[in-house]
Amino acid sequence: MLVGSGSDEAAREFGLEAVPNSYFTTPFRRTYWHQVVEKGVRQVGSEMGTVGAIVLDSRGRLAAGGSTGGPTGKLDGRIGDTAILGAGFGIADIQSSHGNSSGAGDQILEHLVASNVAKYHSAGATLGDAARRALQAMTSTGVSCSLIALDAHGNLAVESTARLFSVAHASSSKTPTANLRPTTFPLLPSHEFYSDHQLSIGLSRYPVTQGHALAIIKSGNSLFSLEPPEFTKAMVQVSSAVSILKDHYKVERCALASDGSDRLSILPLHGLSKDWHPITSDIKEFHENYPGYVSSKDGPMIEAGRLDEISSRIQQVSRLSSSPDYTFQSAQDDTNLFARIIRGEIQQWRIWEDTNHVAFLTPFANTPGFTVLVPRKHLSSDIFSIQEPDFSDIMLASHLVAGYLKEVFGAERCGMIFEGFEIDYAHVKLIPIHSADADFQISESKDLVTTELRFRALTKAIYCLVPATTDAVSSPMGLGSDSEPVPSNLLREPASIAPSGLADDEQALLRDTTVDYLIKAGFRTGVFHCEARIVNSASAYEFDASKPQYPRLSSKKKIEKDAPAVAILEINARAPGAKETDRIMNSRGLDLYALHLLAACGDAERMRILAIPFNEPEGWWGNSYIGAETGGIFKPVAMFEELAIQAPELSKHIVQWDMLLEPGARVQDPAETGRFRWVAWFLVHSHVSRSHLENLLRDIRSSLRFEMTPFS
Repeated sequence: MLVGSGSDEAAREFGLEAVPNSYFTTPFRRTYWHQVVEKGVRQVGSEMGTVGAIVLDSRGRLAAGGSTGGPTGKLDGRIGDTAILGAGFGIADIQSSHGNSSGAGDQILEHLVASNVAKYHSAGATLGDAARRALQAMTSTGVSCSLIALDAHGNLAVESTARLFSVAHASSSKTPTANLRPTTFPLLPSHEFYSDHQLSIGLSRYPVTQGHALAIIKSGNSLFSLEPPEFTKAMVQVSSAVSILKDHYKVERCALASDGSDRLSILPLHGLSKDWHPITSDIKEFHENYPGYVSSKDGPMIEAGRLDEISSRIQQVSRLSSSPDYTFQSAQDDTNLFARIIRGEIQQWRIWEDTNHVAFLTPFANTPGFTVLVPRKHLSSDIFSIQEPDFSDIMLASHLVAGYLKEVFGAERCGMIFEGFEIDYAHVKLIPIHSADADFQISESKDLVTTELRFRALTKAIYCLVPATTDAVSSPMGLGSDSEPVPSNLLREPASIAPSGLADDEQALLRDTTVDYLIKAGFRTGVFHCEARIVNSASAYEFDASKPQYPRLSSKKKIEKDAPAVAILEINARAPGAKETDRIMNSRGLDLYALHLLAACGDAERMRILAIPFNEPEGWWGNSYIGAETGGIFKPVAMFEELAIQAPELSKHIVQWDMLLEPGARVQDPAETGRFRWVAWFLVHSHVSRSHLENLLRDIRSSLRFEMTPFS
């Protein structure tokens, strides 16, 4: 290892490119150096500038590197941790793991942080545990240190004692991401004042107010993933900690805020008097997705249609009765807003209730699904002052409602806040943590733009891919089948699906090739339809004279010299069938054939989610079918023309429509056949919102009229 003038001389001998030292600085760093070195200004909260990287290639080989300028005003000739194998970066072995650290170099060098990551991992610890153990020793030094670790399987670990740590990662199969990671060591052992098998409670390392405390769930589980008894027990212990903080800091009450992760913030509210007064804010904010924090600020008033749609979805899961219970367990002349809501005196979007509690959506939510939970009797807005058993009952109810919100919105976590600022009535605010991922993400590749469409389910994200090929399982025509097509109820419409008669290796080749082409083409307009053929197949078609409509595959007598290959005939956003191309393109890529397949599989939930259109800058699009609910002879009526006369406000949103039954068509009773016949199809466009679109679809379906004449 060469430093100083010796390294400069060696560089000249090796013919390495040289630049003046000014090349390695910036105006900001030069100004900072001037203040620290020449003016003697003490460094406070300086930003660490070390950059580290770890790379894993397709063969499982790892490499790590780092770069730093060192601390400002360092001694001439100083060698920091970044250049030292085992300190600033480390390697267990070429097939195991690499680590890279950033922070206070002298302490990192002393504790050999990167080397310890590799040592613990090689001894059998998981990568995450190894990284955490290696950094644990740094917490006692009081300096900042952060590290990233990567193993040969692509597992990534990030640990940091710093308040924020900038991290980015990317791969050939995932969209690049960059974010600021908060500290993973928010509580130092010396700051802890309570600990049991479940919780560690102490003063925050990075407080936002005097006495800011944190309750950390030791298992690392998110707050509402705890079982109800464990959750309630944890909240009782938090309440005890609040009593300690109130006594020590001489405050009347404390607030609680959590984003639903493994930590809860307990905030002493300094300056509040014993007499309650409302504290309000004129600042409004609204976020469709999680902005990185939870807030109890109001949002702009949400339109009733969207609240109806959200509450309906939650009610289906919570099974709220269609006849709500308006029992209020305190004085009936109580004029408090929550008392009036419980008694049903004002408009509300109730989503759940039991004998002692009511939960409802607030119309001034700052994110979709923001819910307020209240007891049926008027208790203090200071939740932590509520006596047992009421306190535990409210916590159990909060756990239950949070579970419903997580399920409905497909959220991994649910935030929780109670501070009692605006309304003097006990209430818990529950905030579903919506994923920050967009409905679809676009990443550049060398040849084509690849787009990943993520269909959001109520319980989780779903990736839907349906390669429909003539020779594959999804063929509706029976071609390529070694058995007769299987009857299937596709959207309650008669159809058949034929299994493939191809050899397993050829079927796998067909599937893998079409999937690869679909990915490269990009899911720009929805789930694609793909037609392909196997060339040089070991099978050939044979026709049975008794069933010429069902050609069968059988082994060829003469074996092909060349290996099987796939010929792609067509890839587009068209579902098979007459007029489907037009419908698909006008529906902004909604693949009706994919819906058919999901229906055939009985997967109603994914089918419903896939049918929800994607948002676009110019508005929202959706289509719908009208089915015959009774049997008879279809009598032609001017359905859409009459709608234009009877309900012009609805009709004006219909962009396109099509009649699917011919006049005089005979339709069997669905109750007997178990199958629907579709009468008409229509496409709707809204400039307002997705909920407005869904309300339009519902209202138009209920307003369209046609007649079925009974069979004679």
